[in-house]
Amino acid sequence: MKHFIIAIILFFGISSMHIYSAETATVEIPDMEKIENAVRDSRSPYYYPDLMKKYLGNDTTMTLQDFRHLYLGYASQEDYNPYRTVEIPERIEKLYAQTVHTESECDSLIKYARIALSDIPFDLRQINFLIYGLRQKGETEEANLWEYRLKPATEKRPKQLGLSFILPTNIIS
Repeated sequence: MKHFIIAIILFFGISSMHIYSAETATVEIPDMEKIENAVRDSRSPYYYPDLMKKYLGNDTTMTLQDFRHLYLGYASQEDYNPYRTVEIPERIEKLYAQTVHTESECDSLIKYARIALSDIPFDLRQINFLIYGLRQKGETEEANLWEYRLKPATEKRPKQLGLSFILPTNIIS
């Protein structure tokens, strides 16, 4: 019992040191005006249409700065509406609540996630359901690409991106 308690204390102590150093290492407040100018300037390496093309093309060479400008620059796009929602059909909403899905249910989750993401490209909930559905169907290569897209928004990078949000299973601030 004594060894178990010592192991728990060591685990949490080491874990908290790692989290603290990772979160505070490169935190910076984004300059929204500078980002907005960069994503609107067609000569900039952060020109929004070019970044979105790289993102949608599964370009794995995108840097943290690319993702920062992509995510934060989205708010300065003409069609951006922070109150826009995608109507979720009742049958799909029921699928969200299930823990096990058939192949046809996974097809429905994938189809709906793709529709929603075509309208709201950074909807983390839909990206998660798309990854889940693809993995359930054995389409791991595409799931890995979507996971790569999701990674900068869900790992230690949100602080670096200047973002703060809640995911279904994680709280990131």
